[in-house]
Amino acid sequence: MYILTVICSKISKSLNIMIKLKPCLSNPSLFNRYYSLYLTYGCVFCGNYGVLLSPVIKLQNKALGIVDDVPLMEPIAPHCACLNLLKFPDIAKLNTCLLFYDHLNGNKSATFSLTQVSVQHRKSTCSTSSTVVVTESFRSNLRRFCPSVIGTYFWNDITLEIRHKPSKNVFKKACKYYYVVQY
Repeated sequence: MYILTVICSKISKSLNIMIKLKPCLSNPSLFNRYYSLYLTYGCVFCGNYGVLLSPVIKLQNKALGIVDDVPLMEPIAPHCACLNLLKFPDIAKLNTCLLFYDHLNGNKSATFSLTQVSVQHRKSTCSTSSTVVVTESFRSNLRRFCPSVIGTYFWNDITLEIRHKPSKNVFKKACKYYYVVQY
């Protein structure tokens, strides 16, 4: 995928700069450089293809190793949890859920349609919550990774308490905390 190639090349360039500037910069400056990586660029569209993401995940792990002085073979997850950072697959999940939040709250119109369970059923049951989204059927594996399909799994996976947050910023913080706690 072209987007993944662009992301990897931009992250590689940023990593080379981080390696060269590490002796000269303080930790807050290195974190600013880490946040300037292109991890959110196109992650909704390419962040769900597991095997294809390994170069981006490796580059993210390398960047975190540079910033937090993580030894080469040590797992990254405890450092992500300690620093309150998300791994790339969780960044994709968060941004997909933000897209769904905007669409379901009427903030932005999407080019895809989402059907809520409460619209599909007429009788009120335990599973007819107004924030549960119906998963579309798909025939091909490629369609399965489309944001409108796989995003329903991400959206339905987060708790009702998080889905009912009043504003996008509060939702984003709660959703990020939800993913970081799982590390």
